[in-house]
Amino acid sequence: MLAMIKINLLPSRKPRRQAEPGQRDVAVGVGALVAVAAVVFFVVHRPMASERDALREEADGLAGDNASRRNAIADMPQREAAFKAEEEEATTRSPSSSARSSCPTTSCTSSARSSPRPACRP
Repeated sequence: MLAMIKINLLPSRKPRRQAEPGQRDVAVGVGALVAVAAVVFFVVHRPMASERDALREEADGLAGDNASRRNAIADMPQREAAFKAEEEEATTRSPSSSARSSCPTTSCTSSARSSPRPACRP
C-alpha cells in the first residue's frame, strides 16, 4: 500500500478570537450587578419615591392651610387686648348701674338693697 500525502489547497481559516479566560466572568458579574440595580430601583426606590412625593404634596397642602389660619388669627393679640379692656371696663362700672341692667324690670324690692344680688319683681 502506498501512502499518499494529503495536501490541503484551501486557505487555512484563522482561528476565532477567543476572549481571555477571566473576561467572560467579569462580563457576567457586571451584568448581574446591573440586573440587581434595576430590580432595586423598580421594586424599592420607585414605591418609596412615590410615597415621598405624596407626603410632600400633603405637607404642602397642610402648610397652605396653616398659613391661611395664621393669617386669620394674626390680629388675635389686638382682639384679646380689646376684650380685656372691655371686661375691665365692665367690672369697674358702679354696682348700681350693673344691678339695674341685670333686672328684667325696673322695679326692685326693698330686700334687694340689703342683699348683694337684687331680687327683681316681675
